[in-house]
Amino acid sequence: MTKQPKAYPYPQIVTKDDSWHVMETTEQDPQPRTDNLNRQMYVPMDRACEYCGINHSRMIRRHELGHAKWSPKTMGKLLRGTRSDAVEALEEVRINYLLTAKAKLDMDSWMLCKDKLDMDIQQLIYNGSIADAILYLLASYSVVEERYGHKDSPHFAHVKELFRDAIDNDLNNLSDLRKSELNYAMNIANKFQHDLLSHRYNQIPSYRKVQKLAEKLSFILNQFIDKPKPEDVIKPEPQPSSGGEGEEGES
Repeated sequence: MTKQPKAYPYPQIVTKDDSWHVMETTEQDPQPRTDNLNRQMYVPMDRACEYCGINHSRMIRRHELGHAKWSPKTMGKLLRGTRSDAVEALEEVRINYLLTAKAKLDMDSWMLCKDKLDMDIQQLIYNGSIADAILYLLASYSVVEERYGHKDSPHFAHVKELFRDAIDNDLNNLSDLRKSELNYAMNIANKFQHDLLSHRYNQIPSYRKVQKLAEKLSFILNQFIDKPKPEDVIKPEPQPSSGGEGEEGES
């Protein structure tokens, strides 16, 4: 079987700067990222997932090109008490929105294998802090264009579906407390997505707006950074009835 050529992105085109160096991510260094200050980009360059056949890497490369186009050279000086992960999560929302709304490049496929996504969210639901859940939901945000506006991408729609099922399913073993925590995380993520992306006609959400909202988001995240206790996540076992039935073996 002929090996396919690597899929190489060209940030030089979107930035009109020829000094970019694009490197391929590896097993030892798997994290995609874009450094606008030093003009460096790290992305996967395969054309199809070896496990499911979907071209996840195409979406990742598209996303990193969005950072090259619209993200600032550095994060800048963080406002008082602002967490870097809050800035990063909100910037993910902004970039994925701009790819669809401004560049007409939908994030219309999965960012990773569905089975891997299912496992990641299962781990988050049972072991993640509320802050972890909020950041994950924000970073997962992506939309596609439709006739009368935008709708959730397949990837983001599935993320929300898994959270919603965990909250609404009466047959799972999650406690009411844990369900309320997950519901709160979804509400907070939805609020910050809405606040960031609401703008006047023909304007685009600015990085300055990301910075301002990140300060508010950081205040919330700092209150909910603790991992949940197992006894608070799992629904208590029903206690045996102390009614008038006799002991085992009695008639």
